[in-house]
Amino acid sequence: MDARPSEQKTPFNLVRLRPVWYTISIVAIVAGIVGLATRGLNLGTDFTGGAEIQYQTTQPLPDSDADRANLVDDITTHLGLGTGAVKAIVVSDDPLIRELLVRYPVETQGELEQRQMEIEQQLEAQFGDRLGDVDPTKDATFIGPVIGSELRTQAILCLVIGLSAILIFIWQRYNIKMAATGIAALAHDVLILVGAMALGGWEINAPFVAAVLTVVGFSINDSVIIFDRIRENMQSRTAQRQSFGDVVNVALWETMPRSINTTMTVIVVLLALLLLGGSTLHEFTIALLIGMACGAYSSIFTASQLIVSWDQWEKSRQTGRTAASVSGRPSKSAKRQRQTELERARTAAEEVAQSQPATATADGPSASEAPGGGSTK
Repeated sequence: MDARPSEQKTPFNLVRLRPVWYTISIVAIVAGIVGLATRGLNLGTDFTGGAEIQYQTTQPLPDSDADRANLVDDITTHLGLGTGAVKAIVVSDDPLIRELLVRYPVETQGELEQRQMEIEQQLEAQFGDRLGDVDPTKDATFIGPVIGSELRTQAILCLVIGLSAILIFIWQRYNIKMAATGIAALAHDVLILVGAMALGGWEINAPFVAAVLTVVGFSINDSVIIFDRIRENMQSRTAQRQSFGDVVNVALWETMPRSINTTMTVIVVLLALLLLGGSTLHEFTIALLIGMACGAYSSIFTASQLIVSWDQWEKSRQTGRTAASVSGRPSKSAKRQRQTELERARTAAEEVAQSQPATATADGPSASEAPGGGSTK
């Protein structure tokens, strides 16, 4: 028995609302680009180089998030460090076990030790009444500028290699349309994710690269499942009598429960990690939350919709060529060839016209132009 995917009833046609989905994506991408242009990325020491160290205080840090944020802002401003350089870390539920994480730029080990002592003295002198005694809990983590630059280059290289491998895989398994639209959806996800991190001022570090690669894998997996269902539906007899847009719409609704269930399961786990995982996993969890939501959206409302738009564009071009052939209108290439032939004919006529007077002078007057106006007999 033949499957009849195109005869299934769907709540509404997702494909016909393509302009709405495209508008939402464009607005999100533009907002991210504006955030990148105005605020930039808050790169951590993993990429910029420098040092980070945790200081434990004898007095507990404020209990509320707002009070801790105000304290962190005051310390950041006093030390003259950038956004995100100072963080309050809640190590456990015990209010006495709370620490400050301070990041600062240094280039040598000697500068690291000197800067570490200076920060400790400034914290005790300016914030002793709020922090008490300040002692480092462990040795500072030092990342040289060369290593930071290498990490940044390797992170970009990993992303490019991953996208290239995905492009080749989908191209070989399906076709160039699905490969190109799948990569476009991944670029959509990465742009929105990076833009959101810039707007939020969250730190970009090595775990963020892992989050991006995780989002890329999640998103393309969802897209491949939809692509596979589209291909299956196209092989049915009923689909051959339906438009490609209707077949894609049915495929989207068939895979919708799976996409929603998978995405919500991951998001619930990430929300629990965000609330209970502590501040050290804050940026990583936020990046995964934003990326997973974007990946689920792009698989349904970007990649598959772009395939339909591409298919309709090709059919409109083919229809235009067929109409031109039926109506007798020459194509652009035929017009160019005809124009070239006319120019050649015009050039040949001019050459013949220029040679006519010279021939008449050499042969003398013709018989019809004899003196007296008469003809010879």
